[in-house]
Amino acid sequence: MADEAADAKREGQIWDGVHGWVCLRLCTCYLHTNHPPSFATKFVDTRLAQPQPGHDIIQSFINHGLSRDQLIQEITLQILAGADTTATVIRMALLHLIANPPSLRNFLAEIDNALHVAKGNLSPATKNGGIITTAEALTLPYLQAVVREGLRIYPLTGLVGKQVPVGGDTVHGYKLPEGTVLGQNLWGLCRDKRTWGADADIFRPERWLPGKDVESQARVKEMTGVQELVFGYGKYQCLGKNLAVMELGKVFFEVSLLLFRKEDELPRPEGSTSTAAIR
Repeated sequence: MADEAADAKREGQIWDGVHGWVCLRLCTCYLHTNHPPSFATKFVDTRLAQPQPGHDIIQSFINHGLSRDQLIQEITLQILAGADTTATVIRMALLHLIANPPSLRNFLAEIDNALHVAKGNLSPATKNGGIITTAEALTLPYLQAVVREGLRIYPLTGLVGKQVPVGGDTVHGYKLPEGTVLGQNLWGLCRDKRTWGADADIFRPERWLPGKDVESQARVKEMTGVQELVFGYGKYQCLGKNLAVMELGKVFFEVSLLLFRKEDELPRPEGSTSTAAIR
């Protein structure tokens, strides 16, 4: 029992901290060794030597005065925390969307309408092939519903945990001794029928579209609070949450254009319907 308690305490200590701090420590140690330059180091050095400024998040970091070491730390953090997680959500959300004709129909209809309405929320640049801005993406309710439902149906992480502080704590009447690692099952939270209803296992973006009544809006607010736990909470919240949401909105908008323009190239899961028939 003593060994198990010690193991639990050590595991909890690993979780206790912001992953950005962990990344900072890892990068700092790496920078002062004789190992060959990492991808992040090579990338940053190339960008700093580049005569013309770029048009990406790294250039924004440079413009705000980050040092070379800080840039390397940021690049490493993006690789560790923001690559596979976001990509997995994109793949799984698209799979559910393409395999769900009613949802796909509603999604494409909103994008089609936004592109062709004379006085809509999209700028002429976006309508003519430019990349949609984050502000524009946020004005498309069904697009945002698809993003939220994708994060719900396939959370970024499955099981996360935090260590009970010194002195212990009480959670919902359960006394937890200090050092205990309290796990949070995001898969369970995001499929709990008490929150999501009887169709909790079904991909249905419409659940995120509130009516005008107070009860409906309150329900969406409650669901949003639960769904956003996939990014953590408080000081442990994912540092890249806003970036991930921004990326998802942009990607799904661009994919919708692919569905319109390259109908024959779209992979279709068994039993799904072509987008031409849907429209």
